[in-house]
Amino acid sequence: MKLIMENWKRFLDEAEDEGFLDALDVILKRWEELQASYGEFLHQKFPLEGVPEYVSDAPDYYEKWSAHPAGRRATYSQTKQETGLENEIMGLFHEYSDQDFLTNDVIWIHNLNYRAHAQQPWSAGALDYKGLTRDNWETGLLEAQRTPQKHVLSCHGMDVQRFRLVSSWGFFVKPERVVYAGKSDLKTQTIRTAHRAVRDKYKETGLPKTPGPEALKVKNPSEEGRRFIEWRRWLRLAMKSLPDKGEQIRSSPIWQNISVSKRDVGSPENIELTNAIIDALIQHNSSFKDPAPQPFSEKQIRSMRDQTILNEKDFKDARGWIEEGLLSGWKVAGWWFAWDRTHLAMGSEPHPSLRKLIDGIEVPIYTIDQFEIMTSKATSGSLPGVQEISKEELKRLFT
Repeated sequence: MKLIMENWKRFLDEAEDEGFLDALDVILKRWEELQASYGEFLHQKFPLEGVPEYVSDAPDYYEKWSAHPAGRRATYSQTKQETGLENEIMGLFHEYSDQDFLTNDVIWIHNLNYRAHAQQPWSAGALDYKGLTRDNWETGLLEAQRTPQKHVLSCHGMDVQRFRLVSSWGFFVKPERVVYAGKSDLKTQTIRTAHRAVRDKYKETGLPKTPGPEALKVKNPSEEGRRFIEWRRWLRLAMKSLPDKGEQIRSSPIWQNISVSKRDVGSPENIELTNAIIDALIQHNSSFKDPAPQPFSEKQIRSMRDQTILNEKDFKDARGWIEEGLLSGWKVAGWWFAWDRTHLAMGSEPHPSLRKLIDGIEVPIYTIDQFEIMTSKATSGSLPGVQEISKEELKRLFT
């Protein structure tokens, strides 16, 4: 009965994925048409129609980020049409995603050492960044221990088997909702670029983070590349097992047509070659019995090109790793910092920001030992290399 239920849930997940992909393709087509309508040489058309009014307050800064939709998104300077399509994608995700799984069964961590590509301008000019410093951001996290936060937060998501250290310090996160989850960088907004006018605009809802439509598909999935490498290895071993070491096949027109550049096991040329080698193996009663790697179906390739993680099936297919998840209504569930025998041997101290936060910490604090993680074979249960430490113990590490 358990197996029946698992298979049924997998069937439902696959059906949900197909419905999501169908609807997403429609939105992405509209996105491509919108970008095409803007044309080329966008710096000559700056500012685009429909960008926020504050773009005109610092034209030198915003023009630098105007040439690509990812730059406009990073600095909260998208056009209204772009924002509308990005919001449609998030609505689609909310409709199809398994929020119960994503919020409760994924380990979410935030890296406090991450430095985004987009930064505040060297000279703020008319933009008001007063009080919007990293120090204020870190201190403000103390409130997030008690109160769910409106601003959307970027995090890594993982399971126990893929748990790893991503920087020198950060915090564990408990979200109320996952706005989006992706296998790769979602090219989303950079909160540090949000000056006072941006924050006032989103005062009621909190600063948004939206996935970049251009980041939601890949042209050449890594799975296809790995399958092609497996096929080339099979090709080499199969031909080596033939009496003439495959010389007859190498001298045939079939070999000349081999489609190496496409790296596609399923190309007509490569399928013809595979069939020819299999016929030769049978003809010579070869001892080589390894089956030829099969090409992926169109359905499989479509799924692999998609970078969205909707549910447990997608999460497992991504080997238990979410490169970027966008979380809302989140709270700080625990603090963590890198700490292992090398820190002790060198007389190092934990990240200095912890010193100023320590008296206000109300949730558990953990050390993470990267060496224990590297040697762990845990697939479930407690997180490898993670040990709780008291505030008193942490204070002593600073003396």
